[in-house]
Amino acid sequence: MQLTQKVKQTIKANYELQACNLNSRPNTDCIITAKGDKFAVGSYGNSAKIYQTNNCKLLRTLKGHNNVVYSIAFNSPFDNKIVTGSFDRKSMIWDVETGKCQQVLNKHTQEIVCNKFDPTSKYVATASMDHTAKLWNVETGQLVHDLVDHTQEVIYLDFNSDGKLLLSTSFDQTANLYDTINGKLIANFKNHRGELSKALFNNTGTLIATVSTDKTCCIWDIRAEKCLIQLKNHSDEILDCDFSADGKKFVTASADHTAIVYDVNTFEILGTLNQHKEEVLKVLFLPDNQRVVTSSQDKTAQIYSIYGQCLQSLQYHRGDIYGLAKSDDGKIIVTTGQENQSAVWREQI
Repeated sequence: MQLTQKVKQTIKANYELQACNLNSRPNTDCIITAKGDKFAVGSYGNSAKIYQTNNCKLLRTLKGHNNVVYSIAFNSPFDNKIVTGSFDRKSMIWDVETGKCQQVLNKHTQEIVCNKFDPTSKYVATASMDHTAKLWNVETGQLVHDLVDHTQEVIYLDFNSDGKLLLSTSFDQTANLYDTINGKLIANFKNHRGELSKALFNNTGTLIATVSTDKTCCIWDIRAEKCLIQLKNHSDEILDCDFSADGKKFVTASADHTAIVYDVNTFEILGTLNQHKEEVLKVLFLPDNQRVVTSSQDKTAQIYSIYGQCLQSLQYHRGDIYGLAKSDDGKIIVTTGQENQSAVWREQI
């Protein structure tokens, strides 16, 4: 028996629904702490809520916005702060333990759709429909850099591992790379013919991936500012992507109902994940680098081997699953969706 076949047979998944909660309004996003003890959910109820993972007990309700809370993030790995971004054009930084607002970031002129802390928790970045991204000091709430080089909406942000670089994703079909120290534009990555859905770094910060509504994915060499390959294996818009923790694999999720896993060294397809019946909205590698979890408009989340075997279907939701998050060890998965519900799934050993 070939080694690959033996490996395939040892990859398994056994997640059980541990707890769930019902929000009063549809949910938008979910996050989980690094160690998996708490998770948080944003909603159309103009608030975010922090829950205890093991029983979904409500710990804190973060109230202060007057419109949809669309994006939320913990300052991992510290997990003592949360930032919320809202359609009310504000981001707010909160203390996780007390639930008190520490800073209000209010320089954007349109809806905020993404927030990210840098790995040191010194800065928080915000992205807005006003075509800008902004970098803020977490402790003072002061605007550090106003990043104004995009010509259309900025919809996603990613820091590299040391926080010295910030990558912004825009509907203007490009991704921009910024120096977080001086705020200068280092590079502009442009090769797509449609709006970008996401851009992110690999684990070493040497590669960038961009995925687009043009149905393609580009892998870029950062130093050379060169597209190494444009992957054209989907038949519809690509909505999400992720690198594995070891940097050796890459996955794309598409409106064509599939996700595709690639070998980063050869760019060959390792597996096509094709058991969803509707658009695949989110995708994440689990930390063993051998499994992928997806969420879909078909009301399910699914766990696959990287070779395309569907190991488990997580069925609980009654609507599209917009939010997908995992603990650092991958033993806990949180899903949330349009029907007001969130679910916590725990791996059984």
